[in-house]
Amino acid sequence: MTDGAPPSARDMGSRAAGQILARFGCGELVERILPTLATTPLRAFRLYRSHISSPISRAESEYRTSLDELIEMCSLLSIVTGDIRAALDSYGAPTESIVQILCHPAVERYITVHYPMPYGIVARADLLGTLPRGLCERQQSERRSAEWATEIEAFFLFNAQILSDESLLNFLFLLDDHFVGGVHISELQLALANKEEMAAWLEDAGRAALLDGLERFLDFAEGLDHYLGNLDELPVLRGRVWFHYSYWFGHGGARIRETIAWLIGALEASGVVPDGHGSPTVELKAVFDRLTNPYHYCSDLIAQLDPLEITFLQPIA
Repeated sequence: MTDGAPPSARDMGSRAAGQILARFGCGELVERILPTLATTPLRAFRLYRSHISSPISRAESEYRTSLDELIEMCSLLSIVTGDIRAALDSYGAPTESIVQILCHPAVERYITVHYPMPYGIVARADLLGTLPRGLCERQQSERRSAEWATEIEAFFLFNAQILSDESLLNFLFLLDDHFVGGVHISELQLALANKEEMAAWLEDAGRAALLDGLERFLDFAEGLDHYLGNLDELPVLRGRVWFHYSYWFGHGGARIRETIAWLIGALEASGVVPDGHGSPTVELKAVFDRLTNPYHYCSDLIAQLDPLEITFLQPIA
């Protein structure tokens, strides 16, 4: 990682890379995923299909979760180090196997069509050395700035809190899969729409935990919005961080987009938080307006990424 960044930035990136690789269990992820791609192309495409029209079994879900985690890991490494290949190689990670996975046609379709993942697409381009030259130069310039090490450490700590928050992770799973712990998202929809239903719904401890997860999700959104709002001097980093979380704000395919649009509307109408001028509800809507619009925090980065054809990012109406 010799991109001209000050020692503090390089040291921070190197330490964070080691922690990320250990947290995700890089080698074990690769060992689980590779056999699923060594089968016939038809089986690989079948496993990494869209789950909207064809439900996923528990066994299939475990393999797909491994792929999701590998992509998330690569995105984090790319953001905090600025050179994902160097980071992987420095820790003896199976770099070429990761390249093989991310470039497999079934995985390509998974991250660009079924579940559009701009963070995965950019991380893969970083790994392959195909990021647009102008973007690389902008990233290197930001890494040389005095603010970079402080802000990247803040991002790393923010993300670590998310990964350790079981209530939040369960709620994110509900948003994504629509079913967790015996509760379907339609139950939450009914509860938010009717205060009497909410009181009865909360009598179950598991459901109450999901409502706690909803509150954590709102805290997560506000925390992310605050962090991104302070990155005016680091627009590429701001865009990369927004990309990393963009799935949860409606940019991971049609269903998550519809779910987030519903959630925003439900929160506005539910009275879960007080309404009125200057109220938490009004402020929260402003937060989601910013986070669901790719061009609010990410316009500079998107402009640099035209060669990667990330054309699926559109604001949620």
